[in-house]
Amino acid sequence: MLPPEVMVGPAHVGFRRRFENLVDPERVLPEAERQVRADRARRAHMLTLAAKSAAARKKAAPGPDKTPGAATTRTDRHAAST
Repeated sequence: MLPPEVMVGPAHVGFRRRFENLVDPERVLPEAERQVRADRARRAHMLTLAAKSAAARKKAAPGPDKTPGAATTRTDRHAAST
């Protein structure tokens, strides 16, 4: 069996190339500048995904009125069980 680094290596290259193509599709920028811009675009993409994920979790989380026993606090439940 191949090590995971070898198996996902081409995927990482393709993922990074996607952002390079996004920021400089005609390859007119110097390599260093293209890498900086691609890295910033990748970070922005990941932050957008994280924000969407947090919003989805917040929307899916039950509110205090939906949770059984929501009127009691965590401390109250702990004290009641001891």
